[in-house]
Amino acid sequence: MKRFVSFFIVVIFIMSIPFINASAITYKDNDQLPYNSYTYWYDYSGSEKKAVYNKPLYTTNKVIDSISLGLETPIQEISDIYTNKLGKTYILDSKGSSVVIVNQDYTLNNSFTNVKHNDEIITFKNALGIFATDDGAIYIADTENERVICCDETGVVKKIYYLPDSRLIPSSFKYKPIKVAMDSRGYLYVLSDGSYYGAILYSPNDEFLGFYGANTVKSSVSDVIVNLWNKLILNDKKHSSMESKLPYQFTDLYIDTSDFVYTATGNTSTLSNGEEQKGQIRKLSPGGKDVLGSDAVNYGDTDNGHYSQDILGVTVDAEGYIYALDSAYGHIFIYNQKNTLIGAFGSGTRKGEQKGSFTSAKAITLNGSDVIVADSTFNQLTVFQITEYGELVKNAQRLTDKGDYKGSKELWQSVFSQDRNNQLSYIGLAKAFYEEENFAKSMEFAKIGCDRETYALSFKEVRNEWINNNFYWIVLVIALIVIGIIFLIRYLRKKQINIIPKDIKTTLSIWAHPSDVYDVISKKKTRFFIISIILLLLLYVTTVMKDMLSGFCFNYFNSSSYNAVFVFLQTAGLVVLLTVCFWGVSTLMLGRGKMIDIFIVICHSLQPIIVSNVLYLILTNFALPSEIGFLNIISVAMTMYSAFLLIMGLMRISEYGFSKFVGVSILTICGMVCILFVGIVVFLLFQTFIEFIKTIASEINKIVMFGG
Repeated sequence: MKRFVSFFIVVIFIMSIPFINASAITYKDNDQLPYNSYTYWYDYSGSEKKAVYNKPLYTTNKVIDSISLGLETPIQEISDIYTNKLGKTYILDSKGSSVVIVNQDYTLNNSFTNVKHNDEIITFKNALGIFATDDGAIYIADTENERVICCDETGVVKKIYYLPDSRLIPSSFKYKPIKVAMDSRGYLYVLSDGSYYGAILYSPNDEFLGFYGANTVKSSVSDVIVNLWNKLILNDKKHSSMESKLPYQFTDLYIDTSDFVYTATGNTSTLSNGEEQKGQIRKLSPGGKDVLGSDAVNYGDTDNGHYSQDILGVTVDAEGYIYALDSAYGHIFIYNQKNTLIGAFGSGTRKGEQKGSFTSAKAITLNGSDVIVADSTFNQLTVFQITEYGELVKNAQRLTDKGDYKGSKELWQSVFSQDRNNQLSYIGLAKAFYEEENFAKSMEFAKIGCDRETYALSFKEVRNEWINNNFYWIVLVIALIVIGIIFLIRYLRKKQINIIPKDIKTTLSIWAHPSDVYDVISKKKTRFFIISIILLLLLYVTTVMKDMLSGFCFNYFNSSSYNAVFVFLQTAGLVVLLTVCFWGVSTLMLGRGKMIDIFIVICHSLQPIIVSNVLYLILTNFALPSEIGFLNIISVAMTMYSAFLLIMGLMRISEYGFSKFVGVSILTICGMVCILFVGIVVFLLFQTFIEFIKTIASEINKIVMFGG
């Protein structure tokens, strides 16, 4: 028995050593985001993502400013840009109240300052948005003057849109247009600064139709409970004085060729609340509902704690790829229609002295395959040109999204040969190999690319083929094993040989006769204490093995963040805490169970959970996600049976009735919560004390080194 204890102690020691990331591909040299191009590699959990360098998708083609365009009057402050389908780029100079029109080849077409309306010159200084149709109609969101101006390319006003007179608009509404766009049918969308109602929608006949596609406020369960409680206890005056949550307002909108409206929402979180920003990009249907499924997607970088990300601009190309501009860091993110990140490039929070970096990225637009970003500090446009590699990735992903896996294979192989940091190439090749019925290769690439869906499809085919080829052998082996066990049991009984120690046999019989086992345990507790230790160690070991070695389709193990010591506290630590708390409460409540009795009962009741862990570990290496139902049933059944054994055992050794046991259990849970709370507070205080000591040591070291 001592050998068994020593063995499990060694196992615990080994598993408590911090795990080394032994994945096939590691990316330890990319903590600082690369300047020119990077992407994110998603881990097995699907939530953790790490920035990794990839081959550039775009390179800086040219930088356009007043000098390169040959403007007589320099641009004073760019507030927005837009490129129509003909390739003309319209630059809005808000400070100079002017519009500069650039040809498709980035030469000057025309420019005008102010506009003429009925022989009157009107300005649009500090205007924030511009849009242009293919026939040359220019729409300017004249923010401070509370209007949208429609003019031609010479600056002659055709019409002006003021705030509509409608009962649908609140009396307190402030009309401050910041963005404007029009769809192919002539419907005009206007974003107003400070408006939480969505975009103002005009019909082709200039009739106000209402508000379109507002963001919604997300509330947690706790928020709902608090609001309900406040309504019950607060009077109207106090309730009206409380702060209410308002939805985030849109910062940009773009309408694609199919008349879907894409919106950008800047800050959807703040650094103070510690929440990751999500849902910054939306694709709205004609009814104003998001069809992109973006609520759980962060369209920016993972939060690095310096600045609050701000998705200020959004645009979409002819193939449906979404380009999002983060003005805080000057990064441009490319996504497909499935919210898959294709890549990111660009740079910000610098002086903007390098091509491709910005001081204040203000707006984004597309000219064919070129990406144009405006910098409002230097008043220049940076034109990014797609690389051959970028074309390759986009074409390969486009074919994959369409389901043409065979057609995309050659492209993905080329991507893979050029850049093995591209996770999309692994996923694309896994799908291509599956289509070719090369299931083993498909599983290999799907596992590296963390694509569980494709892995499961290929694994199903491999498993079925193996079963079909070995069915008779499987039946024969199972039959021989069963027959061998039967003959072995008969032989051992005939010879009266016991290969299983009596105490272990008694422990295992708890499944069928728990009452009898608890009676034996209470009389011979010293012998069963060692078995209890072994059972507790088995719980820990099987839990770790379940996390580490379960089938890939069910495995979310991350070696870089997994903490075996924490798992030990969750298993063995929780058992010890329950033992101490129940013993303390039951002693006050005249319970007859001693601490060692309680510990033994708790440990023996863990057997069904241990068996459940082992079954999960084995079966997940043969089962598919579609077959997860029976695994859940087994897990729930085993957990419930463990609870039954625990309740029966504690009631028996304490000699409690059921009602008294319930009361003691409630007090025990309260005691456990209090101990955990105090433990956390002590840990935090200890951590603070250590930091304080480090600070003092650092200051003393500075005094010694620099003489005060």
